[in-house]
Amino acid sequence: MSQRDTFHANFGVSPKVCLEVYKKIVYATGVELDPNSMLLTFFFLKVYPTTRVLSTISGKDRHSIMSEIWCIISIIAHLKKDVVSEKK
Repeated sequence: MSQRDTFHANFGVSPKVCLEVYKKIVYATGVELDPNSMLLTFFFLKVYPTTRVLSTISGKDRHSIMSEIWCIISIIAHLKKDVVSEKK
């Protein structure tokens, strides 16, 4: 399995898509996101793990990591027309 395939298996998107969404969020908000929080957001959307799992992976407390994840999800939702494809 290639590194790209492994990345996609873990996060549900390609590295290229992850980077493009990251850039669009930074451009739209003017805020530099923690890249790890972005990856955890994609991981959360793919796997929907418990807060305990996310806290263990990230090393952050449950409230902080979920707050970050839902903030990023909210931004992605507002950028839907630019970052979310609709499969037909």
